[in-house]
Amino acid sequence: METYNGLPFHGLKFCSTSINTAQRSTLAWKIEMLGGTFHNDLLADINVLLVGSIDTPKYHFCAQRRFDIKFVLPDTVNTIYDLWTQNKEIDPSIIDNYLLSPFHGMSICLSRLSNITSPQFHRDVIAKIIVDLGGNPTESLTPSHKVVVSIEKSGKRYEKAIEWGIPVVHPKWVIDSAERGAALQWKYYDIATVNPERIGQGSCLVWNKLDRSQFQQVCVRPENDTIFRDKNSELVVQAQHSPSIPPNAAHRAKFSTVLPHSGSHIFKKVGFYLCGFSKNEFLKLKSVISDEGGDIVSDTSANVIVVPSYYSYSDVPAKLKNLADLKGIKIVNEWFIERSLHYSKLCFDQWSVPRIHTTLKLSLKIAFSGFGGIELLHVEKVLKSLGCFPTRTFDQTNDLLVINITSIGLTEQRFPTFFDNDYKSILSVPCPTELETQLSKTMNKVLAAKSWGIPVVSFAYIWKVTDIGDLPALKDGSFCIFAPNPIETRTKGRLSHQAEMIDTELKSIVESTTLGSNGLFSQDGSFGSGVNKEHPTPKMDQHIISRKQLKSIRLAGMASESRLNTLSTLQQEHQGAHSDSGTSKKITEIQVLDLQTSRSRRKN
Repeated sequence: METYNGLPFHGLKFCSTSINTAQRSTLAWKIEMLGGTFHNDLLADINVLLVGSIDTPKYHFCAQRRFDIKFVLPDTVNTIYDLWTQNKEIDPSIIDNYLLSPFHGMSICLSRLSNITSPQFHRDVIAKIIVDLGGNPTESLTPSHKVVVSIEKSGKRYEKAIEWGIPVVHPKWVIDSAERGAALQWKYYDIATVNPERIGQGSCLVWNKLDRSQFQQVCVRPENDTIFRDKNSELVVQAQHSPSIPPNAAHRAKFSTVLPHSGSHIFKKVGFYLCGFSKNEFLKLKSVISDEGGDIVSDTSANVIVVPSYYSYSDVPAKLKNLADLKGIKIVNEWFIERSLHYSKLCFDQWSVPRIHTTLKLSLKIAFSGFGGIELLHVEKVLKSLGCFPTRTFDQTNDLLVINITSIGLTEQRFPTFFDNDYKSILSVPCPTELETQLSKTMNKVLAAKSWGIPVVSFAYIWKVTDIGDLPALKDGSFCIFAPNPIETRTKGRLSHQAEMIDTELKSIVESTTLGSNGLFSQDGSFGSGVNKEHPTPKMDQHIISRKQLKSIRLAGMASESRLNTLSTLQQEHQGAHSDSGTSKKITEIQVLDLQTSRSRRKN
């Protein structure tokens, strides 16, 4: 599956151990939704292992030989997925906050460590490390204990451990496992079978590739990789009074409180017919649908027909379209399933209706901003399907800026013009929960776009492209937030009525936010053309340029090679301020000027 930059699991490759087939299928689907990939086999480039149990060959192999592997619990995927579906902005490194602690959930019996002569193996030190890394150290021993830590092969607890088949390991196992970040195999530390001089040897073969600085205050490993030297007692005493683990360990130790995924049975009594999917895709969808109470049925018994999102409406078999018309069956793509899970309800909206055009070659570099959750994923997919190059980073090389208009306060109640089209449900999407942050980020991009002469449109503009198979007029007021005037018009000082209207609406938005008090308006009140010289707006001072410079900026921005050279826009010129609605309007085709023409004009 294709991954998408900016998603929490972008670039991560997952594998699992000791997880049942049904759970694994659901987790694989969520991982892919979050931008990662899932593999059944432990490949060389796997970097995350979902751990159902530490007593498996995969876990032992990774702990011993794979320094590049991160260990997490299966519920980590559910937790991060739930955060993502709540439209929360997630740092790409979030998985590092959920690493599986080496002793997570273990009951560990500590036997005869109080009077030990080596301070680094003293009971208090060992107990603290176990507690900090998610374990439960005890004095008593029961059959449910995972392991006994001791240096003596005698006593009732030792005898009972042998009788119950519980391994008895040297305390060096605790420190080594903590330093490794994974529970190492007992067999290398078993005091009943391993020579004292060889305790721990061979347990980890990648010590030289690990960052061990977090545990240097506990001990320093001798060059021969055997038992620690006693001369480090001063460092061990310090460890008793300071954290001996990374900052995130406290959170890891509380992993039992992770949120389970809600089994709300969204698709209860809904029959699905899946068409056009590969075998693996079919199995994944079937698993998700079944988990949510739905059924896979024949086409004639279905309530919903699901086709791949890369299918255009013309790709849907005629038989299914006729059947849908006859029986009132809804035809959707797999985004319907994704959006329904995201919002915990059936989402029959425009997002999941097969589009007329799904494969174009526009070759535009398009930045997008203000989207979160499932829409963030789908916006990027749509742009890629149209042959565009989507990016969340906005700069002067972009050809268009597409925004979630509600993220800057352009709501239907306040600005119905932008919703007066056939794509209302496309625009009526929630903002990310950090509203103030998103408003500031998106508005900064809008201001920069105005300064650079780059058009700003709502996502309805892109959806219109999927309907007509071409780029609509940028001056359409129901799609366009800002469209720069042609250089000829700007040079003569004329502003289009549409641009003035949009500027007024954006100005009212900015004035109601903290952005409006930071000198973003010029003295004449024009939007985005002024700057407070004494207190420039953070991250925007580099974007503000003079009106004189604006005259020489071409329609497509200032990129040396813009893909908008192929774009022609239709601009309506009003024949009079009070012309009758029936009066014909002159439509002029405006070819985008290239940078060299602009420069030659400036020289003249």
